[in-house]
Amino acid sequence: MMQGAGAWFLQHSPRQVLDFTVAYMEQPRRPTPLSRSCFALGFLVTLLLYRLRQEFIWFPLHPLGYAMGPSWLMIQLWFSTLLGWLLKASLLRYGGLFAFQRWRPFFLGLLIGEYLTAGWWLAIDYAFGKVGHRFFLF
Repeated sequence: MMQGAGAWFLQHSPRQVLDFTVAYMEQPRRPTPLSRSCFALGFLVTLLLYRLRQEFIWFPLHPLGYAMGPSWLMIQLWFSTLLGWLLKASLLRYGGLFAFQRWRPFFLGLLIGEYLTAGWWLAIDYAFGKVGHRFFLF
């Protein structure tokens, strides 16, 4: 069992969708009126958000945000996402496209640095046989 990078993050979480799909294929369930109405409501809300973004350039809500909102990852990373959005909106509003393009390498560097640091520590853990070093949200 993988200890160094977190068994849930690298093993159990990716298998969760596959396990659900296999169980559903082995024992399919018929849709209920509630599940159909929830599906229809979700479709209509997504379609409405899509149309509003097409019609009004200032509209801040994205249909992908509606779909990703209740996911585990967004529950954990909502503040970082909000902070990034606020910085981007501020740069575009007060500095324009030029400021956004000038600061883009800095923010990409933050992302790349995060991944390189996690990879560096995983390589050190592997080289020295250490287990239990955690990264990301653990």
